[in-house]
Amino acid sequence: MIHEWLHEVLDGGLSTFTIGVGLFCLLVDGGLLKAKRSKETDSFFIWIGAFYVLLGTGVWLYIIFH
Repeated sequence: MIHEWLHEVLDGGLSTFTIGVGLFCLLVDGGLLKAKRSKETDSFFIWIGAFYVLLGTGVWLYIIFH
């Protein structure tokens, strides 16, 4: 069923990866990781980083509680 398919696709590795991508984007934007970028990309990294962190956390919570 769809529930089993979701567990196969949304495993713990995928959620950990998405949280890692989100944190990387937020670290680049925060200046902790040096990267050459223009001023226009600042809010882009914030939104993309926040999206990936929330997506990965949501997948973790879905796996834990179902």
